[in-house]
Formats: sequence, structure tokens, C-alpha cells
Amino acid sequence: MEHQEHQEQQDMEGMKVVEIEKCRNDIKKLREEMASRHNSNFLEDNKKLTPRRDVPSYPKYMLSQQTIDALKKPYFDVWLWEANEETVEALRFPTFDAWQWEPKEMLSCLEHMYHDLGLVKDFNINPITLKRWLLCIHDNYRNNAFHNFRHCFCVTQMMYSMICLCSLQVISFIKMRLL
Repeated sequence: MEHQEHQEQQDMEGMKVVEIEKCRNDIKKLREEMASRHNSNFLEDNKKLTPRRDVPSYPKYMLSQQTIDALKKPYFDVWLWEANEETVEALRFPTFDAWQWEPKEMLSCLEHMYHDLGLVKDFNINPITLKRWLLCIHDNYRNNAFHNFRHCFCVTQMMYSMICLCSLQVISFIKMRLL
């Protein structure tokens, strides 16, 4: 019995040696192939590199002139709409209807969320910097069917409502030393 176990162990060791040698040979072949490819010029070989998938190209996105002008101002009056108490309360729930709001109203709601969660105070964020940042986010989203600024707002508002419903806003991340 002991002799049989010893024989099986030797067989296993032998198989490992064979596998290791196969791997070494495979690596050697790959190195040689890579070296030969490195030494050849793809253009001379009339080889074309083709993309693995068809990805549409988008033109470089530029900020609107309105945003550029607003960012140059020492004060910030790009959106003058302020959320009323009814809107502020509705923001705290997952049933908030984001489809009825214009972009400037959504920006004001986003700004309110940052203030309400205490992020502006806890991280000493300049309110004008926050507004400029939110406006840059708005202006840099492409206007497509799904991943657009409204989607960004919906995701942010849903996270805000979850924080509010679970009473997580009472937890200070700075006091917890998580950030």
C-alpha cells in the first residue's frame, strides 16, 4: 500500500515536471514570436490593425459660451431658481419625478443636496466652486438617449434619497475618519 502511494506521488511529480517543461517551451515560443513581430514593420507587411469593435467617434466636447462667460464672473448667477420646501421634501424620496425639471432646476436641486448632506461644510467647499463644478458636469454630458445629465441627476437624487431614508446623513464621514 505504501509502495503504491509512493509510486503515485512519483508519477504526479513527473507529470508536474512535464507540465512545467511544456510551459517553458510555450513561453519560449511566445517570446520568439513577439521578438519577430517587434522586428517587422506592420506597414511594410501590408497588415492593417483593425479595431476589435465598432466604436463611434464623437467630436471633442466644448463648454458652451454661456458657461465660459459664467465661469469668468466673480459672482455666480447662472441659475436663479431655488428649490421650495415642497421640492426639498420630495427630493428626499425615491418617488421624486425628475422628468418635470429643467436643467437649471436640477442644478439647484443638486446644489441643495450637497449643502443638505453637510458636504460643503465638512469639506470646506467654496459654494461658488461647487456651482462651477456642477455646471461643468452639466455642460460636459453628451446629449444622448440615456447617459446624459438627467440620468446623472436621477442617480444622484436616488443616492440622496437612500441616504435620507436610512438616516445616514447623521453620520459624519470626517468624524468617522473614513475620508
